[in-house]
Amino acid sequence: MTRTITLNLTKTITGTITIQDEAEQTEYITNGDFSNGMTDWTNPLDPESHGDTTVVDGKASSAQAGNLYQIITPLTQGQQYTIRCDVVSSGTRGVRFNFATVDPAPYASQQVPEAPDKLTTGSHAVTFTATEAGLAELAIDLGSSAEPSTITIDNISILPA
Repeated sequence: MTRTITLNLTKTITGTITIQDEAEQTEYITNGDFSNGMTDWTNPLDPESHGDTTVVDGKASSAQAGNLYQIITPLTQGQQYTIRCDVVSSGTRGVRFNFATVDPAPYASQQVPEAPDKLTTGSHAVTFTATEAGLAELAIDLGSSAEPSTITIDNISILPA
């Protein structure tokens, strides 16, 4: 969307700026609100030994060390992105985000360095810069701890910053 803005100060300045509405930006996550259950998400851990991530009341939930993965459109190296999510933890467990290349080899990964070690209860927005080319797998660690507690995540979004 392009708009023309005229500022009337002591001098007249006329310029054109481009404004990109959030609705027009590329959303990298599908089913980030879990309205379609686990569709587009993978839970790679063995439920017998590590617990399972399930959808409860429209939120991804794990009572143990759960994980979620989603293959996304590759991020552009050097570009800034913002991850948003809502987290509820009944203990001290938190959420970590990691990205990895799917192809080509060799495998490269990036933990979101701008995020705290783990995101605990609250609504979060973390802006980071993609440091590797071809990052196309998002891995979400739902609290790698033996602490008996439940953690949920919802409204996951990744947009260009």
